[in-house]
Amino acid sequence: MRTNVHPFFSLLLVVMLLALGACSPKMAQVADPAAWDAAKSAYHEVMSKTFHPAEDGNLAPLKSRYTELADKSAAWAALPLPADQQGKGIEQVLDRLAKESKALGRTVRNGSDAEISAAIVALHDVFHEVVGLCRH
Repeated sequence: MRTNVHPFFSLLLVVMLLALGACSPKMAQVADPAAWDAAKSAYHEVMSKTFHPAEDGNLAPLKSRYTELADKSAAWAALPLPADQQGKGIEQVLDRLAKESKALGRTVRNGSDAEISAAIVALHDVFHEVVGLCRH
């Protein structure tokens, strides 16, 4: 039996499928556990080199590297989760980490030292929330 499907409808279907794939980039990508772990390590490296001095009252490393926290968290959050990390709620916490890492920049540029210290402690807590979810 021959069907008469108008070429317009075939084209429309293809466009809709492409648009659907573009709207969900994490699903379209293949998860690479090594890349995901590398992104986590890259964020941790900057966090440790900015947070620990801030604990001791030295905000200079944070003030000079806060953009790296935003950049590395955005890159990490953009990666698809490896199979062993799915279903734990990590994506939501990673998105929050990226937003709060970006917001930290506004605090560093405009806030007092006390506000900056409070912001990096809160961000550190979110990072450890992600790490804790990764282990479970």
